[in-house]
Amino acid sequence: MMTTVVVLGAGILGGIGMWMVSDPAALSALAGRLKEAVHRWERFRWRERIIDQWPDGLTLLSGAVKAGLTLDEALTVLMTESPQPLRNHIARLLGEASHWLPFQVRVQILFKDPSLSLARATLLLSHAAGGRAADLLESCARILRRKSELREKARMLTAQARLTAWVVGLSPFVLMALLQVLSPELIRPFFASKAGLFLLALVILLVTAGLWTVHVMAKGLDA
Repeated sequence: MMTTVVVLGAGILGGIGMWMVSDPAALSALAGRLKEAVHRWERFRWRERIIDQWPDGLTLLSGAVKAGLTLDEALTVLMTESPQPLRNHIARLLGEASHWLPFQVRVQILFKDPSLSLARATLLLSHAAGGRAADLLESCARILRRKSELREKARMLTAQARLTAWVVGLSPFVLMALLQVLSPELIRPFFASKAGLFLLALVILLVTAGLWTVHVMAKGLDA
């Protein structure tokens, strides 16, 4: 019976595959979805790289201020000397208006990300009232580095949680396959009785619910 179920599942999947190949519209829709998913992933990785480079950008900004430059001049140094891809990100945000926009507007545009709110407030306050901007910018850089480390640690833990969930979730089905090969008489009642089919349906439901719960929790930690 187990072999019949496996063959039936493979036949269903093969039929779906053949239908998609024979239907250009469905195949095109699937390709579009995959392309969109890849694009979202690339944008996510790009944003992560930008956030990870902002501590270096703030350190560069602090060094320029310590060298005797004004905040306006230090911001120009940031736009021209920051590491890639942060420099391209800054150029894309400001465009050709970077040379004539007021300092406050440039700061609001460059540091609009919520994670940069402390650096934005530091620059605006220091520009308006003076103060030790270099030290404050270094503190902001340290905070961002610490956040990046914690975010990477959280990503590792959530990846481990997802892997554990998949291993635990798939283990009953792997065990059933092994029993079908080693002792078919032990697994046959699951497919030959209503109680066995009910238990199988319950297992599938609980495993699906567990995997979905772990996915939601891991997604919340990543955010």
